[in-house]
Amino acid sequence: MADRSTLRDDVRDTLSESSTNLTDSTLNRLITMATAKLERDLVSDARPKPRQMLGNVGLYTDSFGFLELPSDWLRARTVKSGDTLYKYVSTEKLTDKGLLENTLIDLNYYQRLPALTDASSNWLLDIAPDLYIYATCLQYSPWNKENGNVYGQYYADGVESVCNSNGATPTGGMIQQKRAKYGGFYTIYGETMAFGRI
Repeated sequence: MADRSTLRDDVRDTLSESSTNLTDSTLNRLITMATAKLERDLVSDARPKPRQMLGNVGLYTDSFGFLELPSDWLRARTVKSGDTLYKYVSTEKLTDKGLLENTLIDLNYYQRLPALTDASSNWLLDIAPDLYIYATCLQYSPWNKENGNVYGQYYADGVESVCNSNGATPTGGMIQQKRAKYGGFYTIYGETMAFGRI
């Protein structure tokens, strides 16, 4: 099983001579940037999403109608209250349903990638170490113009492969984050989700 230390070595090997001055600290920052890009691209609307990123939790709204989001929350997939699955709901309908009060919400969401350390891996590095290498090399390419297009193509192919071979389609449609005045269901404020609020 690989870890961040192994990934740093693999990135150095891939970049070969151009990486001789890359410190562990610099490579760790590039890996962090690569992880953020991978999170965005793996859950883009244009493709299936990896089932390993799906999480589910039941949470109660507070008295103001806010929901404390899980620490690994990346993006909502579906929101369910009782037997009702919501995509777009106006503030008035939320009030009628009592969702602005202490309500149990079943939140199906996409999780952040688990952080890599020098002693631990995550599911993506385990199943697609090459994708992590190309994602990190791609973050380095603006400073070193060498092979940026090649890494970009390898990266895009890797994302497609991971999503297609690990894709999952939960029941229900993707909910959208829109402002309440347009009939949207929720708005994100920092680490909380507010229902029917602007």
